[in-house]
Amino acid sequence: MKYDQPSQEEKIDKNTSLRNFIEDNQDIISELRETKQPLYYIIVGVDEIQATTVKQQGYYQEMVSLLIDKIDLPLQPVKQEELNSIVAEMEEDNLSIVFGHPLVKGCATSILSSKEESLVLVATKKDMTAEEVPYAYWGVEEYLSSYIKDTILDEHTILFNTATDLYHAVLEGEIEGMLIKYSTYESYLQDEKELYLVSDVVLPLQEYIVISNQQEELLRLMKKFLPFYDNYRKIEQIATAEMRYLRPIQGMEKGVVLWTSSIIMVLTFILTVLYFVFRHRREKKRKQLASVLYQELSVLYDNNQEVFIVDLLAGKIRSNHHFSCFFENQSALHRKHMSLKELSSKIGFNFEEHYRYICRQFDRTYLFQYQLYLGGVRYQVKEEGIFEQGILVLLISKEK
Repeated sequence: MKYDQPSQEEKIDKNTSLRNFIEDNQDIISELRETKQPLYYIIVGVDEIQATTVKQQGYYQEMVSLLIDKIDLPLQPVKQEELNSIVAEMEEDNLSIVFGHPLVKGCATSILSSKEESLVLVATKKDMTAEEVPYAYWGVEEYLSSYIKDTILDEHTILFNTATDLYHAVLEGEIEGMLIKYSTYESYLQDEKELYLVSDVVLPLQEYIVISNQQEELLRLMKKFLPFYDNYRKIEQIATAEMRYLRPIQGMEKGVVLWTSSIIMVLTFILTVLYFVFRHRREKKRKQLASVLYQELSVLYDNNQEVFIVDLLAGKIRSNHHFSCFFENQSALHRKHMSLKELSSKIGFNFEEHYRYICRQFDRTYLFQYQLYLGGVRYQVKEEGIFEQGILVLLISKEK
């Protein structure tokens, strides 16, 4: 049994192209190697889902790996949370180069190249349409927050520090979906059975490689390196394909190593999938519990009465009448859910602590009265509800 392999000429071309590039640019490379100060860099959004998946690859990650491991440049990563302003750090030369910068404005930096990308919505609901998007809660990494301004996502999108936190929030049911780069979805999430692409919503994104103007030698090298890298990457893909189809005649030892590595990767993937399936099923059970409590409470209200569902674990509250009980003087909120923190801020009453108190003081059903100021008017508010495992379903009535 035999498989086609890249020719010897192709193998040599991959190695010699790298060697030739280093030889042709030895003067610049040597000067950068001999510098007393390291070249600090970041890859914006570097952790995109990689910490929770088997795959660990990407256009910029592979580029940096080549620069460090093969060309031996003194590049050192900087944690993104330590940078208050990327542009300010570059202008001070505390940051030498940034890979994948999403927003480039007028500043004392050099824009080396651009790469077209797109932002897409990935939801836990199958076949979600664009019309349903404004009525769901979404998440996005903070560095992409400017892209949702003045869009249908603007008022109901939660910002996350890292993609790992964002990914966990989606799978644990805290939000209905996330806004991410399409390349991230394609590389890491396309095979996830519980996550679905919202095909009707696509936002354009432009990414840049940006270099500090004080790094003239690095700029010179990178201008030559980028066209070389694209060609080198194509050859690298050929070499990777070769590793997947080893000839049996190369010996049993290599076959055993490949088989063992494959088993380890499969086991790791299975354990990861099982972990998130368990989390997702737990969230489904919470939704089912909310439905059961809703049905139990239905004997106490008619179809025209406003019903609220509170999820203390997720910190969210839903209304079937757009929160008209609290905002009756407004024309319409056009929203059926919001976070407890947001509602507390709008009303001036700590609903999070209020519902924690209810769960501590009562067994399963409750009737509770308190005073609340709405639009400058004091109301006597009566709540009647039922709760279990941090899920509350309740009715609210008020009178002056």
